[in-house]
Amino acid sequence: MGENDSWKRDWENDSQKKMNDEKRNQLHKALEGENPGPSGAVAVISLVAALLGFFFPYSTAKLILLACALLLGIAGMIGRKKWKGLGVASVVISLYSLFTAVPMYFLLGNTGNLASLPGGMPETETVWAEEVPREETTAEIEEISARLSTQELLLPKELVLISQNNGEKPVSLDYSVVFYGESGEMLSLEERYFYDCFPGGKAIVSVSLPRDRDYNLVPFDHYELQIDAEEEQEDERYLYFGNEFQITSNIGTEGTVLVSVINPTGETFDAVDMCCLYYSGDDAVGYASLTLTQLGEKAVVEFDHPRDESFNPVAFDRYEIFVVSTERYDA
Repeated sequence: MGENDSWKRDWENDSQKKMNDEKRNQLHKALEGENPGPSGAVAVISLVAALLGFFFPYSTAKLILLACALLLGIAGMIGRKKWKGLGVASVVISLYSLFTAVPMYFLLGNTGNLASLPGGMPETETVWAEEVPREETTAEIEEISARLSTQELLLPKELVLISQNNGEKPVSLDYSVVFYGESGEMLSLEERYFYDCFPGGKAIVSVSLPRDRDYNLVPFDHYELQIDAEEEQEDERYLYFGNEFQITSNIGTEGTVLVSVINPTGETFDAVDMCCLYYSGDDAVGYASLTLTQLGEKAVVEFDHPRDESFNPVAFDRYEIFVVSTERYDA
């Protein structure tokens, strides 16, 4: 009976020892999976450094970074087996990057400037424009504006401004109109911009009269007009060909103005801006505008009948057609 008890105790002790060893092994494996350990951390750092070095510009810093990544990658390969893959990847990337970076480093002369290579990009020097004194700029604008003559036509619903460029260069015009009430209070501000008015040509813009939130006209006492002009370099895309067009027109059966445009220039125009001014006696009573796209040899356009605020037709006895601008985007 004593021998059986002793054998039973030994068997229980051995079983308990095996269970304790197995638990320790499982705990050790779990901890090892959660924490890379020194060699694992080194392998991760080496891979990050190798990737940074791979994308870094050619310079001394790139070579130092790749060299560190290579050494850390070798150290990572010596550690635990599960992290050797990262170390191997780091070593491969570092060696490849060093193989290509070292020759480039000496070719560029450690500057990282591609202009030092034979046939490389030319060096460019940034030249900052000198600041023009405000007094000179203002004087120049006033001088250019003096070469303009502007006709102001006050219509029932809008103000039409017709400016003629009497200078020798194209100009861009910046219009600003402020409307005032009887007590001198400002009612509204309207701004318009006309690009590239050619020498001898006309810029025509329409400015809305003051309106309230419900889009009803608001009476005004007077307005102030300011025009700032700036000379432009001649742009092939905006050269004016309107004076070469053959324009014929008549009033159609519905009271609209039908216009035939014949283009003998052989050019195709991406956009042609046109407008029509309606008169009754000496007074301008209406304005209409449109953009003709892709004008080839010929086109016919229609200007609607002028109408008042209630959308009723406004009587007119004559009209005038303008070709305001011509544009060729691929010129």
